[in-house]
Amino acid sequence: ETAPRFTLVGLEPATGIVGCEVKVIAQFTDETELGCYKLYINDVLADEGELSGLTGEMEFTTTKLAVGEHYFKLEVYDAADNCCKYPWPNPVTITAANTAPVIEDIASTAGNTFKAGTEVTFSTKVTDDYGLSKIELYVDGKIEQTTAVGEKMFPVSFTTDALTVGEHTVRVVAEDKDGLTAEKSLTGTGFCEHEFGGDHI
Repeated sequence: ETAPRFTLVGLEPATGIVGCEVKVIAQFTDETELGCYKLYINDVLADEGELSGLTGEMEFTTTKLAVGEHYFKLEVYDAADNCCKYPWPNPVTITAANTAPVIEDIASTAGNTFKAGTEVTFSTKVTDDYGLSKIELYVDGKIEQTTAVGEKMFPVSFTTDALTVGEHTVRVVAEDKDGLTAEKSLTGTGFCEHEFGGDHI
């Protein structure tokens, strides 16, 4: 008699912050009769349940994982106590409570001064330990660019139309997957040329 088999296993997310939900799902099959399953987290029994018939499934969600790496292992038994084990190859990594994105100082290709009427490219880099959601770029209060982002780091680059004489402000707003936001702006005032200095909000 052969041991039962896993037909589907799932574990998500692979990373998260303290208090996030981590879900395990699995489906099983056996040639004669399923018996039970056992789920271990860091070699400690976290969940178990009875199974019957030739096919079965389980679902388990935890929100109690501490900061650090956590190893999951699932075992399924048939009625004759034959066992099949599935240890997930990579741990779930839990980090401390989420913090807002970090935006580097905005730079312009023209340096500290540029002549009115010329196009200028502004650039910066945005990072977030939890993962970014979107980045918005404003020029003089008007939104010019919105980018959906799924990474933890994203470079921002934007070229303006020819700026007129007067004061102009470029502002970058970043939001992460948890809804936390940060922003940074660069403002300059001039006549024929615009002197720019950093302004961190």
